[in-house]
Amino acid sequence: MKKNIPAIHLHNCSLEFTLQLQFKTLKVLDHVTVDIMEGEFFVFLGPSGSGKSTLLRVMSGLEKGYTGDVMVSPVITKNDISFVFQQFALFPWLTVYENIALGLRSRHESDAMIKNKVMSMAHELGLHKFLASYPRELSGGMKQRVGIARALVTEPKIIFMDEPFSGLDSFTASTLRQELLKIWAERKITIVLVTHLVAEAIELADRIAVVTQRPATIEKLFENPLSRPRQARTKAFYTLEDTITAIIKP
Repeated sequence: MKKNIPAIHLHNCSLEFTLQLQFKTLKVLDHVTVDIMEGEFFVFLGPSGSGKSTLLRVMSGLEKGYTGDVMVSPVITKNDISFVFQQFALFPWLTVYENIALGLRSRHESDAMIKNKVMSMAHELGLHKFLASYPRELSGGMKQRVGIARALVTEPKIIFMDEPFSGLDSFTASTLRQELLKIWAERKITIVLVTHLVAEAIELADRIAVVTQRPATIEKLFENPLSRPRQARTKAFYTLEDTITAIIKP
């Protein structure tokens, strides 16, 4: 953690969806209460279908209709928030350059400023040789690099990440996690990520919130005691992994 200032505050946040065809409601979130601190790498960990992605959408402002309180620091505006999706969410008719530049164009920045920022971000994430390519010409790992570059190029204060590495092979996912940690450490961004992988949560997080099966609530909140950079093949790592795994309800 970097500062004792909440970037995001949730108090008794609950959400139900109306299933119109079945004439009933589905409770997805159940009184979630947590503070996420400024500059923190925070991970929500739980089984698939537990409501983690919905929780992320509520915090980012993409999902409405909840009860309780969801507050973002008053110094953070909607332009300070970015989202990285699990399924890349790239526009297939746009080049890599155009996909990365999308958020900057929506802010009406000058072409020269956009080019400077996109080129810098592309070099940082190894995309500079692919700027004229289209998403269909890229591997899954390269597509997610574009998604991360698009999120970072607007210089956000908060990035929400919805299982961004789950569709990648283990080697590519490991490489991207390390690159993300490097960028996070350099830029002091608040990152909120959801995953169903215990080892991934331990590798990345300052704190880990173990989420119950739907309706989601926080079963236990862990401070990650392991120093960075974290070594996965150690007794301390395996012990923490076993402790957290035992709490997760399948």
